[in-house]
Amino acid sequence: TEKGYVIYYKVVIDKPKGSFFGSISDEDPCEYLIRVNTEAQFEFPLVRIKLIQDNVLHIGSNIQGLINLGPDLLVADDKGFLYRISWDGSLHQQLTLSISTLSYTTSLSSNRVFKIHKPDLYAKYIEFSPLLNGIGIIFSDGTSGLIICETSKFEPQQCQCIVIQPSNDEKIWKTHCCVALNAIYQLLAFGSTNGQGLVYYIDELTASLQLAFKIQLSVENFP
Repeated sequence: TEKGYVIYYKVVIDKPKGSFFGSISDEDPCEYLIRVNTEAQFEFPLVRIKLIQDNVLHIGSNIQGLINLGPDLLVADDKGFLYRISWDGSLHQQLTLSISTLSYTTSLSSNRVFKIHKPDLYAKYIEFSPLLNGIGIIFSDGTSGLIICETSKFEPQQCQCIVIQPSNDEKIWKTHCCVALNAIYQLLAFGSTNGQGLVYYIDELTASLQLAFKIQLSVENFP
């Protein structure tokens, strides 16, 4: 939430007493039935789903994004931190990623590694791909990139961010608002608030993000 709360809900499924398939001529029909085919007179159970609040964790700052890493959740706030929390509501403080201490590079084949010293910098959008073992990220200043790690644990000391070099069109580069990852073709697609998009591929030779093509919506799709 905007006030820094992560709220957990437990999904409770109230299953019908009867079998999955049934007909109106059964002696013991399902307790909750919904007719889906009047000609064949087949009925399916209407499953009742309840959401029950299970736990609450207070981060303490405005939450910008939340993604599923499998055993844990990764939560980004507006203070420049990426928190690792478990599904039972506990915080793994030793696995917290700080954007100010994260190592950045434009190419893994280059020895040039740098830090970004901006106190007000934070992640405004994150997306995870388990097959790429990477986290697509858009920062509050418009910088975009891919956080990678040698292992799937994403331990802070082993993480590094491959950033995209600024394009000539500063207006487009500064309007990124979302990112999607494609593990099959190793692509990252960044959407912009002006209706345009930039798709990058992971260059295997230099281990950098290179522009593949641009997407431009027509006026019929985007006013």
